[in-house]
Amino acid sequence: MPNGVPQKRTPKPISWTEFRRRYLRREDGFKYEWLNGRVAKSSAMDFTQFFIVKNLLAFFRQLSLLGKTSGELIPEG
Repeated sequence: MPNGVPQKRTPKPISWTEFRRRYLRREDGFKYEWLNGRVAKSSAMDFTQFFIVKNLLAFFRQLSLLGKTSGELIPEG
């Protein structure tokens, strides 16, 4: 801890097989992603984020019905 400032630890790389075994079915309120061999941990989506997604989907649906866009808007689960 140089200068009294805590250093952010870089996670060790793990294999995709190890990530699947240890993190894919974990139910602890966090979301885990495998990024370039490293595990990234973040908070699960909260109510505010669901509210935003719901409104974005409704807006996109309106644009689609009016023929102003094509394709799909698919949020991350």
